[in-house]
Amino acid sequence: MVRFAASYADLDAQKIKGVNEPVRAWRVVRELSEAEPGMNRLWFGKDYHLLDAFNMKLLEEKDVPVLYHNAYNVDARKLQLFSNKDAKYPKITSESLCACSGLPFILSPVRINGSTYVEGATIDTVGFWHLLENHPDLDEIWVCRILDTQQIRPHHNLVEALNNLVMLFAGTTSEDDVKLFKFHLKELNSRRAADAKKAGTKPRLLELIEFPVSHQTSYEWTHTNLRDSARESHTAARATIQAYLKGKKAHATVSLSQS
Repeated sequence: MVRFAASYADLDAQKIKGVNEPVRAWRVVRELSEAEPGMNRLWFGKDYHLLDAFNMKLLEEKDVPVLYHNAYNVDARKLQLFSNKDAKYPKITSESLCACSGLPFILSPVRINGSTYVEGATIDTVGFWHLLENHPDLDEIWVCRILDTQQIRPHHNLVEALNNLVMLFAGTTSEDDVKLFKFHLKELNSRRAADAKKAGTKPRLLELIEFPVSHQTSYEWTHTNLRDSARESHTAARATIQAYLKGKKAHATVSLSQS
């Protein structure tokens, strides 16, 4: 016979620590079930009416820049890019956007054309090399990180603990990826400068501009934190762009005076 606690008052510390038999059995069945390989899901099929509000055709408008996002193809074991305008890659769709957010365990993977996709940030958080490969004529790369380890706050329950587990890894990885790219960018610019010197031309150096990440906001999933994040992001972006324009103006003035 399955035993149940008669009341909350009957639960001692030892009983609280251990999950009772029915709950433990339910968890095992759920976690081993292939019916739902994630705690939740974003993609419920093409008849999911919530996504009808997203008009993906707007991404193809003339004034919209070329956009990319990635997702990891688990079956092919490779990173896949999606784009709104680059014909080399599959089109960005509501389905692909759900796939690129499918963090294993948290969200179920998404099947696209017979392949299983999960979040691409588990493999590559920034995609610098694809960017340079697809656009070798770039003069500037603007980086806007949305994660930072300084935004972590102490967790007080399992939901917050799971959130911190994910965000600590993601925040650290994104920071390290930017640092690594800066190192490779220095080497790339050195090669470009050496090649230009041999050719007697002006070097075309690639500049990286990074928006600072505010530490005043956290990963708390509330409307208040969302509003605070939007306000802090706007302030940081405005300050960065103003400093950039001021620096360009000063550089142009120096160049003019030297000529």
